[in-house]
Amino acid sequence: ENANAAARSAGAPARYSIFRPGAISGHSVTGDCNIGDSLNRYLVGFRLLGLAPPLPDMRVRVDMSPVDWVAGAIGGIATQEAGGAAPRERCETPCFTLDNGASLPYEDLLTELDVPVAPSYEAWLAELQAALEAEPEAAPHPNPLRGLLGALKAAPPSFGSTGSKAHMAHLAERGHPCPTVTPALLRTYLRRFEEEGALPRAA
Repeated sequence: ENANAAARSAGAPARYSIFRPGAISGHSVTGDCNIGDSLNRYLVGFRLLGLAPPLPDMRVRVDMSPVDWVAGAIGGIATQEAGGAAPRERCETPCFTLDNGASLPYEDLLTELDVPVAPSYEAWLAELQAALEAEPEAAPHPNPLRGLLGALKAAPPSFGSTGSKAHMAHLAERGHPCPTVTPALLRTYLRRFEEEGALPRAA
């Protein structure tokens, strides 16, 4: 980005766009995803434990940017930029942050996932450690938070989304409005987790 900015300052034509994706979640239709991404590990881990940690800001948005929306926005906007978008639509630096401002706040997400919140972070961490210690070596659905335990002991998980209304409006003007995270989308993701064997199948 710095090299591109220096070239632009030197008078080089702006033949590039910078895209900064947020937390890329699964496909909005199929649920296809990278099950090892931190976001998915938290969703699966909270469900398996049946408990989530309280955060200092329970209204922080948990960015979920469906991969098909991110890919479509990058391809669509890059094509517009290459074709010469109207000057009023162009940024001084052609940079687009593709996090999803329409994502759910943390406490709302947990409500939709039907996962209660522990009374304190310390209590949640103790429950997690106990569950991991009791987990058999060949568990059919190992909790993926095991690999994050060291980081979780140091600090609570961090989530966020810009939620900038101006930014969201700009993406919408380009034909790529931020997708709302709905209960149906979450069910798609949970179903995919079950198909991948990360979660037990619902009865």
